[in-house]
Amino acid sequence: MNKLTLATGVALLSTGVAAKVEFNTQYTLEYDLLLDGQLSNVLYKSYDFKGDESHFIAETSGDILSGATSADDKLLRFKVTSPTDGEIRYYTGSKTGISDFSGTWYSNKDSKGDWRLKAVDSDSYRSCNDILQAGVSKGDGIYIINTNHGNTLSVYCDMTTNDGGWTLIGSYPKTAPGGMAQDCRLWHGIGNQSERPY
Repeated sequence: MNKLTLATGVALLSTGVAAKVEFNTQYTLEYDLLLDGQLSNVLYKSYDFKGDESHFIAETSGDILSGATSADDKLLRFKVTSPTDGEIRYYTGSKTGISDFSGTWYSNKDSKGDWRLKAVDSDSYRSCNDILQAGVSKGDGIYIINTNHGNTLSVYCDMTTNDGGWTLIGSYPKTAPGGMAQDCRLWHGIGNQSERPY
């Protein structure tokens, strides 16, 4: 799975008119390779955006991104050019939140899919693996994730062992009875197989 994070900025102006989006903060671009209106088998990409709603640019790993929003900031369009393979992806979509956008993309190589652009906030991730895949890991330590009930939870994340992304869901002393059986009960109780056990 590609690891990608989009660095883009959003600043809201407190005036009587609609808030403008200024692209100079961190964002995550999530996308897939199947155009069906929903994200599945998500890939991530990261960029450092510069600019504002009338024109923003970014570059990462040789890819060059350039785009703009509509006059009312409700629509977004941008293209990502990859000079190494000549692929150009065209992204179009609409605003889905204060600073989030989603839509569809097409490329000159006959590929297409769905995408979402989200402001980077550790509270928006549901596991340590989500944080790692989004490219916003700061190494082993405590992170904030969202629970299935919309609450936040502080968890310990191991971002280095066996490719990282491990969420600690329980612990017990090595000398205590229960061992692996207790650990398995915790794992099966989560009900989200996308999370890695520690």
